[in-house]
Amino acid sequence: MTTTLEVITLGTGVAIPQPDRDPTSTLVRHGDQTLLVDAGSGALRKLARCGVALTRLDAVVLTHAHLDHTADMLPLLFALSIPTCVRERPLDVHASPETLELLAGAAAAFGSWTQPGEQQVRFHPIRPGERREICGLNATTTTAHHTASSVAWRFDCPAGRSVGIPGDTGPHQPLHELLHRCDLLVIECALPDDHAPDRHLSPATLRALLAACRPTVTAVTHRYEELLSHDLVHELGNDTIVTVPRDMQTYALLSDPDGGTAVSWNDPVTGPQVARSLRLSPRTDVPPR
Repeated sequence: MTTTLEVITLGTGVAIPQPDRDPTSTLVRHGDQTLLVDAGSGALRKLARCGVALTRLDAVVLTHAHLDHTADMLPLLFALSIPTCVRERPLDVHASPETLELLAGAAAAFGSWTQPGEQQVRFHPIRPGERREICGLNATTTTAHHTASSVAWRFDCPAGRSVGIPGDTGPHQPLHELLHRCDLLVIECALPDDHAPDRHLSPATLRALLAACRPTVTAVTHRYEELLSHDLVHELGNDTIVTVPRDMQTYALLSDPDGGTAVSWNDPVTGPQVARSLRLSPRTDVPPR
């Protein structure tokens, strides 16, 4: 088997600090290209731990503008403004126009310190429903039920491996099509059923989404204190293999000899695990950026 896609949950926590979890960020490696999905505080340090220098990071994708998903963007722009941090090509940042506008306003408050210029970084607005190629992956988007400008993402590699990362969301029908039968789904489950607001998922609403989407493996992140004691592996049903990753958990999406996908990870309790899915036709109808 050959690794075609690797996903590392850099940060699995929430806006309220937790001692062993940073806020949301996920690293996606596709061959020699690297993509950061969301950039909560601690993301840049975790990238360094993964051996990804800021001069080598290829792209950043943001699901929405809340600070637990974007707080490390200003330090990233600051670092790219330092004369010794020179890139061979600009870093591409993809997000909704509203998220990019908020980021530009925050960066403007620090003047030239956070204005690295177009030779270092380029900003690409995207609307839900649009598609493009990012890091050799076919990126598909839709809305999420969280903020008015939220963008949910799915990434398919040409070999057919797929990962869905919708960001924060409540129950939302358009996600069913976007995330259907993805090999790995990285998704939130914020609060218990009797505490969950409309714009986040609880065990019951996530269980319904998983029944509709049927991903091969689900990585549940973004759990507030009230949910940390829950046994989500058993609460979320049998429509997917549920994992509850720690920070820096690695999932490898492999090409199986039968043409399907094998998702492997190392569980801290049960040890190395592998889950297999049937071969599905890859999404190829994505225009170039």
